[in-house]
Amino acid sequence: MLGNLPSPTTRRCRWLGLVLAGSSTLATAACSTLPGSTYPPFADHDVTLAFTVPSSGHLPLPTTSPTLCLHSLQAVPPPAREWYDGDGQRWFDYAPGTKVTVHTRCRVYATADGKIATPGELFAGAEPRPSAHPDDAPR
Repeated sequence: MLGNLPSPTTRRCRWLGLVLAGSSTLATAACSTLPGSTYPPFADHDVTLAFTVPSSGHLPLPTTSPTLCLHSLQAVPPPAREWYDGDGQRWFDYAPGTKVTVHTRCRVYATADGKIATPGELFAGAEPRPSAHPDDAPR
């Protein structure tokens, strides 16, 4: 009777084959649920902004979020300190009244209501200045 049973090695190979076949089926099913290859409407910005630091000495600047992708952000002069509060708000510390120039490249995606924020809305209290390479057309 023992001669008709598969060897332990054969049983392990069959089990491994079943596991691999099952996981490949799951992977194929998972791939079929991917979203379409289009992006939501967005606008790319390459903008320079001017700020005057308020009396608190804290300058609020945005961070990357589901509707904002910051590609670069450079402040001149550099801040004495950069920190984040408990809500994830980014802050740069300067002496009150300091004139700060911020250059950023970012992509802003439309919100659920279809609105795409402008640099003036993203960077509250800033004076937008023309940049050398504007690319502000919504897509």
